[in-house]
Amino acid sequence: MRHRPIIAWLVTMTATASLFMLASPASADPVNPPKAGLIVTISCEGKLGSPTVIQEGLGNWTQAAIPMHVIDSNQVITAYAVRFEVVVGDTTEVVQGSKPAPRNGRTDICHLHLDGFDATWWVTYTPA
Repeated sequence: MRHRPIIAWLVTMTATASLFMLASPASADPVNPPKAGLIVTISCEGKLGSPTVIQEGLGNWTQAAIPMHVIDSNQVITAYAVRFEVVVGDTTEVVQGSKPAPRNGRTDICHLHLDGFDATWWVTYTPA
């Protein structure tokens, strides 16, 4: 009779371990991000080089941080400051904003230049 609780515990632990072995690992590079946005190649001045990223939020900087997922990688780039310049005819509109820079030492400055649009992001990133 004393063996039944031990057997029940072993069966439960074996089943739980089996579920963990069958589960796929987590990834920061989802196939279909929940708020898929613009896919672009940005040019960074430092270690990041020129990654191709998908920016969530469809260009709206309404959250605490808008992540950019590096395509084919688990790396995530997050802007802490931005500067956008939009040229329409003879008029140039500048939109900029910033938050305190992180203290993790992983920062870079990235740019995107399109016809009539220039973007600069001051970013932090996860290790590759």
